[in-house]
Amino acid sequence: MRLVLFFILLSLLPLPAFASAPLVFRGQTKDAREQAALSMLIQREKFLPDLPYMVAAKDLNDDGVDEWIFRQDRESACEANTNCRFFIVGLSDRSPVLLGDITARKIGISDEKAYGVRRLFVYSNKNDDFAFSRYVWVPQNGAFLPQ
Repeated sequence: MRLVLFFILLSLLPLPAFASAPLVFRGQTKDAREQAALSMLIQREKFLPDLPYMVAAKDLNDDGVDEWIFRQDRESACEANTNCRFFIVGLSDRSPVLLGDITARKIGISDEKAYGVRRLFVYSNKNDDFAFSRYVWVPQNGAFLPQ
């Protein structure tokens, strides 16, 4: 009985959240908003229109509107070489805006927030799959930057 009570009390303790939600990438846009975000990246010459890309949708600030994380591999095996480029795109006044340009092997989404926006776990160490840096939303810069 004591053991059960111990686990119940332990589950009620506030603990910091360090979970990293997996991003589910797709090979195509699914609606006009995602297509507009992709077009903005192509127009700004961040993406090459003839190369395949991947996109993941995730609401990073819990406002009911997804932000998008785009990835286009310009070199083969970018995950092994730690030089994949990820672009975080959101909407402002119904127009796409670039919120982040990050070079990494992969990106995870944290449950932790800064300024109401989820932090990003950025994995860039090719020698350690578990080492990551936290990127946070910096309102005065209008971008995700290293913490």
